[in-house]
Amino acid sequence: MVPKRIPPLQPNLVHPKKISDVKRLLQIHFSDNWRQNAKFDFYKTLINNVDALDLSNEVATNDYFSCAAQQLNASQSTHRFSFVNHTIKTVNMPKVRHSVNLKSKLTSYISEFKEDGLSTDNKILFCNLCQCAVSSTQKFLVQQHITTSKHQANKQLNSKQRQLFLTQPTTSNVRSEFNIDLCRSLISADIPLYKLKNKVFREFLEKYTQHTIPDESTLRKTYAPSIYDETIQKIRDEIKDSSIWVSIDETPDKEGRLVGNVVIGLLSEQYSERILLHCDVLEKCNNKTIVKLFNEAMGILWPKGIMYDNVLFFISDAAPYMVKTGQALSVVYPKLTHFTCVAHAFHRVAEVVRDNFLK
Repeated sequence: MVPKRIPPLQPNLVHPKKISDVKRLLQIHFSDNWRQNAKFDFYKTLINNVDALDLSNEVATNDYFSCAAQQLNASQSTHRFSFVNHTIKTVNMPKVRHSVNLKSKLTSYISEFKEDGLSTDNKILFCNLCQCAVSSTQKFLVQQHITTSKHQANKQLNSKQRQLFLTQPTTSNVRSEFNIDLCRSLISADIPLYKLKNKVFREFLEKYTQHTIPDESTLRKTYAPSIYDETIQKIRDEIKDSSIWVSIDETPDKEGRLVGNVVIGLLSEQYSERILLHCDVLEKCNNKTIVKLFNEAMGILWPKGIMYDNVLFFISDAAPYMVKTGQALSVVYPKLTHFTCVAHAFHRVAEVVRDNFLK
């Protein structure tokens, strides 16, 4: 909005102390160089005249202002304090932001909403009931979250669960333990995590477990990595420093990406289960990418140092790039022997026969 037109500027229109306040603000925001800025010519003359007054003498100051008031006519009297407002709007002085202690702010939110399952690590505000971060920049955002239907439903479920058990750990520990067990069960049963999006399935789990079922993205990002680490550690504990065989094959997935799979097994007198150690998407399918995939898998199995002498057999198909891979690996792994799959060889022979005898 454009301010109303102010009458021609005169030194006696505004109380000198008001003008001194404006001068102080100009010095704070623009330093002493503000007088050399052309856009402040609007009130330089006024401030220069006030600088000549002795504002410490209250009687003289009041006499000055009284004389100035008598000189104002009725039309000018309505603009006595418009000068200060117009000055602030014209200069567009930047706002002075006051720093707020984030830790104390988060702690105050937890104390105020202590029945809503909030916690903090002094950096973010976390809702243990909904298993998500809550924006804490403004108080109303926290209030907005705890009034959502999802939060209220989770709060009700949590209160029912507390009634079922006389003693139980904190809400955050219960939720974390349940979520990781749920994620481990789904992965072990080969049930895709996105199945949790099914409304009937979610309602069934919530009804009979009395727990809030997390989103599949929460399980994938927060809990699946820890389960992967546990599984890899179990494989390491089983293999230790034993001799192994390695098999590699690649196959396209439904999106057309080339996925390389590394399977290993123990070389012992007793039967051992085959173990899928590593999977990765390959840029191309050639001897260089397969060698890289092989070394990455061995690095996962032996993170403190690859045991090159313990890799005895490499099994693959008879594709030319796999033959080159076996030759390259035998340089690094001195005891490695490369075997090509006999079934794959028979399959290639059958393809040649079929191509030559179409009928």
